[in-house]
Amino acid sequence: VHYRYGANVGGKLAAFGQRMIEGVVRILIDAFFARLGARLRGEVPAVSFSERLYSILRMLGLFRRRS
Repeated sequence: VHYRYGANVGGKLAAFGQRMIEGVVRILIDAFFARLGARLRGEVPAVSFSERLYSILRMLGLFRRRS
């Protein structure tokens, strides 16, 4: 499997800089392929992709729960 990604980023997210954005994208892509591999092997991954994304966005201060 080969993939490419690209993004045009502005606003708050751009303030973190290109390296931080690329690091987050790598984490998300790794998580996606780890889950895909587990599913193909018939396993159920421990952490869902959406949970991992939510935790990364919260860590960066880009997502907050509404009360």
